[in-house]
Amino acid sequence: MAGKSTYMRQLGIITIMAQIGCFVPAKEAELPVFDQIFKGQCGDSLYWHYALNTLTITGTGAMTNFTSSNPAPWADSLADITAINIAEGITTVGNRAFAGTAITELTLPSSIKTVGTYAFMNSANLATVNMTGGATIGANAFTGCAALAEV
Repeated sequence: MAGKSTYMRQLGIITIMAQIGCFVPAKEAELPVFDQIFKGQCGDSLYWHYALNTLTITGTGAMTNFTSSNPAPWADSLADITAINIAEGITTVGNRAFAGTAITELTLPSSIKTVGTYAFMNSANLATVNMTGGATIGANAFTGCAALAEV
């Protein structure tokens, strides 16, 4: 079968080969240096993408609530996340979604109605949270955010 998935797999392998210095089977190839690229789903109609220390959440609706035994899919990279972009249309920030990130500033879209329990817990560098609209903030959502001066 030689469809889109085969093409994408081949492109991924060629990219990895180029980054580790292997021969790339092409007359000419210009490939950028990729830093971790991960993506997936984090709600019924929500999608996440992580690259270059920036986590982007897009789509519409509620985010999944995470727990310590069922962490967010980007949990292995939490300490490296320095920016979070949450798109308009997202209605909730899930429990424990961004606990322990290295962000310093956060702007939540007006569509956010609920910020989950422990959502940004222990994000020690978080100094400013900008919110428009009236969101319900869950218990301990910002606990451990030592630099937080205002919401």
